[in-house]
Amino acid sequence: MGYAEQNLFIMSRQLVGDKDPRRYEFSARLRVCDASRSGSKLGVASLTALCSVLLKKNFRSGLIIAGEIDFGGSIEPIYNQVALAEIAVEK
Repeated sequence: MGYAEQNLFIMSRQLVGDKDPRRYEFSARLRVCDASRSGSKLGVASLTALCSVLLKKNFRSGLIIAGEIDFGGSIEPIYNQVALAEIAVEK
């Protein structure tokens, strides 16, 4: 979540336009659906949620967002998308 917040601050112009994310206080609740309940690989989902709040746009239900983002803004690929989608459908 921290990496997502820092990426939002750094790339705010590209992500949310003229909104200043530093003027907002965020509170988020994430639901972990992986088998280990570790909560890893939620960086992209966290960043998307923060942008959604700033833009006041809702997502459709049933949307799956997954992926890891590092401090530099690089997004790591997901190698087993089918297994990820199957787990999400089960949950």
